[in-house]
Amino acid sequence: MQALLDSVESALNSDPDLAGLAIAWLALTIWGAFTVVLAYCSRLRERADMANPPQHPLFLDLKGRHEAQSKN
Repeated sequence: MQALLDSVESALNSDPDLAGLAIAWLALTIWGAFTVVLAYCSRLRERADMANPPQHPLFLDLKGRHEAQSKN
């Protein structure tokens, strides 16, 4: 693993174009992940405002859990 990291470091240090592409790829990957997280959080807030949101496996039922905790 160390040899692989050393070869990648050597390639990035010797080729500025490759280093620029690697930085651009990393920035786009981080931006994309951040966008997905923001979109998911936004959708969770929208579903929390709905009276009866449709069931979906990707979205947790936080409203029901919150109501159950407030009764205790």
